[in-house]
Amino acid sequence: MDNTSLLSEIRKIKPKHLREKEKVHQLKFGERRKIAIFFLDLHGFTTLSEYLDPEEIKGVIDEIFTIFSDLIEKYHGYIDKYEGDLIMALFGAKKSTESNVERALRASLEILSYLKKINEAIKGSKHQIGLRIGIHYGLVVTGKVAKGRDKDYTVMGDAVNVAERLQSNAPLNTILVSEEAIKMISNQFRYTYFKELKLKGREKPIKSYIVEGIKERFVERWEKKSAKAERYIGREEEIRKIEKYYKENRRGMVIITGEGGIGKSRLANEIYSRAHDKFSLLKGHTISYVISPFYPIIDILDQIFSDKVLIKEIKKIAKKDGVDFERDIKTVIDDVLLYKSNISEDVSTNFIRIAKSAFLKLMMFYIKVQKGKRLIFQIEDFHWIDESSLMVFKYLVEQLPDEYDVLFVITTRGDANLMDWLIEGSLMIKLDALDINSRKRLFKEVLKGAKISETYINKIVTMSGGNPLYLEEIARIVLSKNIRAKDLGKIILPDTVEGIILARFDNLLERDKLILQIASCFGIKFKFGALSNVMENLNEDTENLDKVLNYLTNVNFLKKKDRDTYTFIHYMEKEAIYNTILNYNKKLIHNTIGLYYESGNDYEQHITEIIYHFISADNKEKIIEHFNMAANYYYNRMEMKELKNLIDVEEKILKGIDNKDYRFDLLDKKILYYYRNAQYSKILDIVDNNLNNYKSDKKRYNILLHRKSVVLERIGKIDESIEILRELIRKKQKNISKFKLYSDLSKCYFHKDMMDDALKYLKIAKKYIRSNYDRLIYYDSLSMLYYSQGKLDKSVYYLNKEKELKNQYNDKYALIVLQSRMALITLESGKYSLALKYARNVSDLIKKYFNKIDKCLNLNTVGIIYSMVNMCNDAIKSFEKGIEIAQKIGYLRGETIMNGNMGNCLMWQENWREAKLYLTKAIGLSKKMKWTAFENDLLSDLFFCNIMLANKEESKSKVSRVGNDIKGKTFKLIYKKKILNEHITIELEKFIDEIKNENWLLSNNEIILSLFYYLLDNEVKNNRIIKTFLLNESLNLLKDRKGEMAVFPTYGESFSMKKIKRMIDILKEE
Repeated sequence: MDNTSLLSEIRKIKPKHLREKEKVHQLKFGERRKIAIFFLDLHGFTTLSEYLDPEEIKGVIDEIFTIFSDLIEKYHGYIDKYEGDLIMALFGAKKSTESNVERALRASLEILSYLKKINEAIKGSKHQIGLRIGIHYGLVVTGKVAKGRDKDYTVMGDAVNVAERLQSNAPLNTILVSEEAIKMISNQFRYTYFKELKLKGREKPIKSYIVEGIKERFVERWEKKSAKAERYIGREEEIRKIEKYYKENRRGMVIITGEGGIGKSRLANEIYSRAHDKFSLLKGHTISYVISPFYPIIDILDQIFSDKVLIKEIKKIAKKDGVDFERDIKTVIDDVLLYKSNISEDVSTNFIRIAKSAFLKLMMFYIKVQKGKRLIFQIEDFHWIDESSLMVFKYLVEQLPDEYDVLFVITTRGDANLMDWLIEGSLMIKLDALDINSRKRLFKEVLKGAKISETYINKIVTMSGGNPLYLEEIARIVLSKNIRAKDLGKIILPDTVEGIILARFDNLLERDKLILQIASCFGIKFKFGALSNVMENLNEDTENLDKVLNYLTNVNFLKKKDRDTYTFIHYMEKEAIYNTILNYNKKLIHNTIGLYYESGNDYEQHITEIIYHFISADNKEKIIEHFNMAANYYYNRMEMKELKNLIDVEEKILKGIDNKDYRFDLLDKKILYYYRNAQYSKILDIVDNNLNNYKSDKKRYNILLHRKSVVLERIGKIDESIEILRELIRKKQKNISKFKLYSDLSKCYFHKDMMDDALKYLKIAKKYIRSNYDRLIYYDSLSMLYYSQGKLDKSVYYLNKEKELKNQYNDKYALIVLQSRMALITLESGKYSLALKYARNVSDLIKKYFNKIDKCLNLNTVGIIYSMVNMCNDAIKSFEKGIEIAQKIGYLRGETIMNGNMGNCLMWQENWREAKLYLTKAIGLSKKMKWTAFENDLLSDLFFCNIMLANKEESKSKVSRVGNDIKGKTFKLIYKKKILNEHITIELEKFIDEIKNENWLLSNNEIILSLFYYLLDNEVKNNRIIKTFLLNESLNLLKDRKGEMAVFPTYGESFSMKKIKRMIDILKEE
């Protein structure tokens, strides 16, 4: 029994009055959160209880737990429960911060420190107290238990059990943490690997570590070696402003603002690193988890006093200036440093006054020691500065004499309230999202040479929202887990990023948080009216909703796109907020949104939202109801991943439902999915395996037959396809439109090069047009028929009519087809650069909506274009890729065409042997498909190859097999006439007449001019009349076609009409 059915069974036995309450659509209290769970267990009380009264033991535990609880709460931990001699505490449950694990560990280290004091105090009793601490970082559900009294707030989940097991396995007087916790704090604490623990109820063991203390040096987040850019990228404009500012001002204040992770600290570091020979640096950090007096000041004092040589120099200068260093400075500083280990929020005004004076003197002597170097005095995360540090810093800024050159630099969040004395005369640098180019450069730098496609990179830089930390954290996950582009949506939000986002989120009012949670269920954007409607249906308060959204816009969670539309500023912030919602609430919200869109007037426009929300709500009835509409939408727009997901969901639902209608719909959509992905063998398997099942159901039987005919046409079994289509027409069935049957039949004859029959059946199909979509298919087919006959004007005319209709549909496949057609027609018109542009557009669309058949066809088109402009190496690469894909998917027709074109391309390079191999392969495939016309064309090319290879005997045998093909006749003519002279004119005229009667205008110009070049190459005497005649015929053909350029594949040259006229004039002059 799965979890869902387990819950359902329990709810069935619930008392009626409690079930009635649940019928109201109301969201439950609670959230899903990743937090630090802390367990502490005292050791030694069992033996102590032998000697003490229970009341005395309780008193001792109370005293100890009071001290420990105070330390936990000092670091913003929440005491979940006391149980005997055990404490359970939560860090980040009620209010998240960026440092949940760090705060738990600092509290733990202080508890161990106090434990020593406790044992020292009771050492006379001959009893010692020990403890074990376990900390895990993981996902829990927060909320109230049962009827939800305030004091019943707690958390649940496997993470709680893991933390408790870590505590029970910890060596005495140690802090044992999980690998998940270590990942969050590895740059701040010292730790050693302990061992793998096999925990009860868990299949996989977990790695555990003992935390020993805090690192001496603070490691910046951006300094981590894993997945970070070595070079500083972006922000060049900001750096120029800062450099200009400090060159123009001996004393100054630079304030760098921006959201968490935007790069404030790294920019500040870049200022120093670019001019470290001119500056010295003192940097103080603030902390978020506790109010610690003088914290950043102590950080700076540690830097100064850790350098004994420096202190020695300072003492010399102080003595020279008549200052008693030990009395006036060192004694005061020592008292300040006491706050490092003995944290107290209460600092007397008098002591702050003394500390300010001593610190100012120290800074003056420090600057003098630097011997001409300017000082950068930097405070990180100024928004967390404590009051005592602020007063010392203000005194330094205001009282430091003008002759001391200092650049004060502070970094702070954009929403921090800055005092006037800070802002006045300062340079404000507000960091916004990185631009797209900088994002890409940064991501590529982080990848360190890993090969990732541009499409993939574009998706990732969009997800990051231009935040460098977000980008680097995504890169770390991508590199470590080898995430594929199609799985980007499955990336789990990095915990480091989630912590930053939720720290901001938890500063909001509860109602504001709820509004953002509901909004996040819509996606990255939502409309005010939709949100308001959904909240009302969820029985949530909508009063002043517009004002709340404006506030959320002002604090940079949302951005207003237009009067009614809002978007989340960051995709990752939306995801972090969405992840906090209880699964029960998610389903309820998604179902309510689905019902909202379903009831609207623009149902079809919102079909994807409707199906997405009902799937997210696990509303099976609604998924089945909207399945067909949504599947067709995804199919027409080439959104194959979404179609496959929808099919998988439907299949899972239908496992327990015996309904033939639903099952056939699913079967048919599977066929469509496999068709778009060119998985033809799977379609044939599905059809053949199901035809017998539907023999008594004529409607569905005929639909399956029709699907089979379409696939047979695709894989080159044209005659079998025609046979099925004729059978369906004879049946006079009404399930498949006659337009569809006759247009498919026309396509089959088109592929057999039987153009009269193709046109005949297309005219019949025209009578049965019932929709604009039918008309669109008709125009497309007619355009290609005229194109194949060389009637380019008519082809373009119908293509434009097709384009007009396609603009009415958001059909990505239709767009690919249209661009492909334009590429072919502009290619035939001699506009090669324009043809290549269309072909590249198709390539971009195919990459986005990946379809293997169209990729094959486009690679063929691109190959032909490259051939025409004499870029044969590029053409060959394109054909090779196309052949490889066609072979993989069993696309026989495409494989045949591209092998033939590859052969032609190699002929143009005069690589006759390689050309012969590809032509032979194409001829074999043509025979297999019974594609006689194409086979004859290939035979004539092969015949010419044999001539050039001087294989005359084989050439003779080929002559008898080329039939009435035009190229064949040309080569026969060349081969038979050893000497060409003026008397050949009559034969040539007959040959030209045959060309004009045949519908082969596509290649006539090249044939005629190839013949002309044959005469030139062989230096045939007395052939001026023939050459003039041939050039004139070529000119006429170009005029008929309204082409700009003719290309001679065999010779790799292109001729304009102007050039041909000039050649005729030259011949006349001869």
